[in-house]
Amino acid sequence: MMNMSRFRFSLPLRVRHADTDAQGHVFFGNYFSYFDEAVSAYFEAIGTPMDYLYKLGLDFYYVDAHCQYKGSAKSEEKLQVDARIDRIGNTSLNVQCAIYREGHDQAIASGHVTAVLVNPKTRQPVRVPDEIRQAVHQFEEMDE
Repeated sequence: MMNMSRFRFSLPLRVRHADTDAQGHVFFGNYFSYFDEAVSAYFEAIGTPMDYLYKLGLDFYYVDAHCQYKGSAKSEEKLQVDARIDRIGNTSLNVQCAIYREGHDQAIASGHVTAVLVNPKTRQPVRVPDEIRQAVHQFEEMDE
């Protein structure tokens, strides 16, 4: 179970009208898009942006995703999407995410995405590079 304390990384987002459904709430699938935006911004914040992965000849595929909905957001609301990598496997990373209304401590959604690093030409898993492991460990102050 995810600890709901706030993470070291947070991405501010504003809900677009296009993100909402007929009832005026963020469509449930869009929370995964918010998770994805936070993952990309997290990698940039730790000094290994997506372009860096591509230069290394790597990409990643999401292989698992989960979201638990605890509230909802509406058009034009300001949100904070917190993210942290809490586990690095041989070829995979697990990213925990939590979404809050700006200025509030109660998450409206939380979950995770698991990404496997791959060689985009062969689509086969590859080991998470040491540079990424070190950047995450340093940022998250994790034990190596």
